[in-house]
Amino acid sequence: MGWEEWRDSRKDGYGLDVTNPTSDTALMDAIHKEDTEMVKKILKEQKIERAKEERSSSETAGRSYANDSSKKDPYCSSSNQIIKPCKREEKRVTIHMMSESKNGKLILLPSSIEELLRLASEKFGGCNFTKITNADNAEIDDLNVIWDGDHLYFSSN
Repeated sequence: MGWEEWRDSRKDGYGLDVTNPTSDTALMDAIHKEDTEMVKKILKEQKIERAKEERSSSETAGRSYANDSSKKDPYCSSSNQIIKPCKREEKRVTIHMMSESKNGKLILLPSSIEELLRLASEKFGGCNFTKITNADNAEIDDLNVIWDGDHLYFSSN
């Protein structure tokens, strides 16, 4: 059996078309045959296909998925949700004055400790805060240790 006959005998196995130049099977066949030109062509076409898929998926990122339960937020009970793309680095934290731990304010975590201290000062009437601690009373000196949903406590000492 020659190469082409063998390849044709594999066509439509499990619904796959090995003659499709973007399929992984076609790539494996070209590698097996040591056809470097075909390998280059297939890889180039696969790259183009991936770019098209990425473009189309980014266009639908902000659309409503109300009828698609796989895209719903498991913590939201609304049946008419819209999944918005969100930045991973955005963290929501609750800030408190050390003396008033019950009255917190929910904020988006800023990009620096200085900006966080300024924002807390602004939210709590101009107090001059110098120290940030978490719920376990551990001092915070780096924003990377703060998790989404943390409660932060501000004091002047």
